[in-house]
Formats: sequence, structure tokens, C-alpha cells
Amino acid sequence: MRMRFYLREPLWSSTLTAFRLPEGVYYDHLHDLLRERGYVIYAGQAQLAESLFRVANMGALTDAQIDGFLKAFEAVLPEVQKLGAERAGEMDRLQQDRTEREEREKAEAAIAEAEAAGALKAPTGEEPSAKPEVKTQA
Repeated sequence: MRMRFYLREPLWSSTLTAFRLPEGVYYDHLHDLLRERGYVIYAGQAQLAESLFRVANMGALTDAQIDGFLKAFEAVLPEVQKLGAERAGEMDRLQQDRTEREEREKAEAAIAEAEAAGALKAPTGEEPSAKPEVKTQA
């Protein structure tokens, strides 16, 4: 997988380079697995926190150091994507549970409202077919 720059070349910084997070990849997973391999990345800021990560590129970096980072990135990517898919699945399950709970609560509220409305109605009398009982003395 190719890393995609966030900015075009004329806008690159000499201290930090921003890359788009690949689809289905969460920053915290990528950060933690790269850190285990000796590389530190930084999250995007504010509204960009979920869509990009940043790499410090200040100092006299060698080609070997840059290649090492790129190889580490490629090596952790399958695991990061697997973790991302698991998180997305869990988020979908939570959303489905939330939707089902909201629908159930709405239905229960409608039933309770209907029952309350029925209990508040004043009795209208006996049914037309009901005849009063007449007692006679013998």
C-alpha cells in the first residue's frame, strides 16, 4: 500500500510530514504497532485527528532510516487493518444495539401512552345490549 501525502509537495514542511490514514485504519492502532518497532508518529489535530497522521522528518535522516520506517509501516499494516475491521464491526454492533433499544423504548412509550389515555377516559355507561335486572316479589 502506498502512503498518501496530505499536502502537495510545494506545501511540505521541513519538520513534519502529514499522511492520510489508509481506509479502515485507526491512528491509535498504527501508533502503537509502529512504536513497538521503534517509530513514533503523531496524530492529526482537531478535525484531522481521524484522517491523518504525521511523521517528524527533521534532522539528518538517512535513506536507511526512512526505508526502515516505510518497511515497518508496511509490516504493521495488515495487523492494523485487522484491528480496524474489528473496531468497525464492534461500532456497527453497538449502533445496531442502540437503534434497537431506541425503537423498543419508543414502542414501550407508545403503549404506555395508549394505556394511560384509555385509563383517563370516563366510562360511557353500560353497553346497549345489557338489560337491568328486575326483581319481583312473589
